[in-house]
Amino acid sequence: MALWKVVDLPGLSMNLSGLFPWLAGLFLTLLLLKLSKLCVRRKLFVQAFGSFPGPPAHWLFGHALEIQRGGLDKVMVWAQDYPHAFPLWLGKFIGYLNIHEPDYAKAVFSRGDPKAPDVYDFFLQWIGKGLLVLEGSKWFQHRKLLTPGFHYDILKPYIRVFVDSSKVMLDKWEKKITAGSSLEIVHDVGLMALDSLMKCTFGKGNSSQLESENAYYLAVHDLTFLMQERIDRFQYHNDFIYWLTPHGRRFLRACKATHDHTDQVIRERKEALQNERELAVLQKKRHLDFLDILLCAKDESGEGLSDADLRAEVDTFMFEGHDTTTSGISWFLYCLALHPEHQRRCREEVQEILGNRDAFQWEDLGKMTYLTQCIKESFRLYPPVPQVYRQLNKPVQFVDGRSLPEGVRSSPLLPGEFRGPTPLRLLAVLRGAQELHRAAVRHVRDEGGVRPVPAPFRVLARSFPAPGAHPPAGPQVQDGHPPAPQEAAVGAVTYLSSQTHGCRPTGNFRKQGQVNQGHPWPEENVGVGNHFYCD
Repeated sequence: MALWKVVDLPGLSMNLSGLFPWLAGLFLTLLLLKLSKLCVRRKLFVQAFGSFPGPPAHWLFGHALEIQRGGLDKVMVWAQDYPHAFPLWLGKFIGYLNIHEPDYAKAVFSRGDPKAPDVYDFFLQWIGKGLLVLEGSKWFQHRKLLTPGFHYDILKPYIRVFVDSSKVMLDKWEKKITAGSSLEIVHDVGLMALDSLMKCTFGKGNSSQLESENAYYLAVHDLTFLMQERIDRFQYHNDFIYWLTPHGRRFLRACKATHDHTDQVIRERKEALQNERELAVLQKKRHLDFLDILLCAKDESGEGLSDADLRAEVDTFMFEGHDTTTSGISWFLYCLALHPEHQRRCREEVQEILGNRDAFQWEDLGKMTYLTQCIKESFRLYPPVPQVYRQLNKPVQFVDGRSLPEGVRSSPLLPGEFRGPTPLRLLAVLRGAQELHRAAVRHVRDEGGVRPVPAPFRVLARSFPAPGAHPPAGPQVQDGHPPAPQEAAVGAVTYLSSQTHGCRPTGNFRKQGQVNQGHPWPEENVGVGNHFYCD
């Protein structure tokens, strides 16, 4: 019997026509509830920011369009115009207090407030729920399981990895440059950082430095660029809209490429480690890598990380480690280019300590005091992580009497804190060569003991105890960050020990769109020439 003779089509049509208005009404109701919630939140933010003057905001776009055009350069200009802190709006409903004064930052970011979901949720599709986005007991559990991976005994053997990767990069530069020429370095530094991290994470070499179209590198590079684009463009903040755009589809393709690679490596390593579940036994056979640590990690009940947790932590480590190291090394070379005298002094220190040795050892890092302090100062000027975001879980009052209520978002602008005109906002005193030299030797031991620390640094030390450290932003392990200063130092040492390279600024500036490289870029990029510019 024909189907149309069984089904009462007119009745079905009437039922569907009656259902559509009901569904439309439900959709509109949910939309109105969501809009009402956003309006209530905006009212809270507007009232909270009332005592903090800031730049005029567009009624719909907020400051998003100006930030898209000027980047963090524009935010730094606003920081000069509005002391201590000012509100920033990414669209009509997402706003946060942008803090650029250390005492203000200390009041907020020493308390352990939760991370602001408006920003950190954007990372979930790529890196999952790793340490970067976790909160509470789950965060502490993962941190405890991962802590052995950052022990010095684990990191020491990878000095050789960093050196080998740096030499591959320098060999590439040797072939590219000719007399009087220069080249853009950020791309090659990124390849070198990724090569090192893949060896430290997965325990196997990769020819990514020699392959300009390496699929995994391109995927990681795309994701970091697209992530920054999404944060800056409020029209991309809604998931449904974003996944329909070309940017969103490109992001999903890159996510799939990185996830497929990580899943394959985890699967292969699990098969290889079926009979090896004790790190102490495994370490006697070969050097451990980050994946070994994760696969062998167990909590008090003997439970390890799930497959989803494994992938999240590996992807988080690769993202944070690659981006921070690329940014840190590139900006350090830029600072050397601006200050040829300090480039020369760093080179002399490296050559004096290494002598005729080709092999670089972990213990050598502790002897290179001048180089270490210069690296720290470049990290102050251009922090590898320029901003973090928090949502207040209780009210906070600042030193000048102003306050913020519970539920408001805030973010420290780290370059702004370290560049302001007062001693508390530190780095203005470091912009000249003489001041850079004074900062670089402030902790150097001489025959009379430790040199006295200048007043601005004593003030900073009281606020943020660790020299060169970012202001505290609650309890957190910067996965990818502990090896990053060591990798930056080893890369710098390998570069400075070369007798054929010198760096200088060139006029061929090209802005990079990295998440952690979003701080103000200088007027000129770094070129590498085949002569000692500092001589």
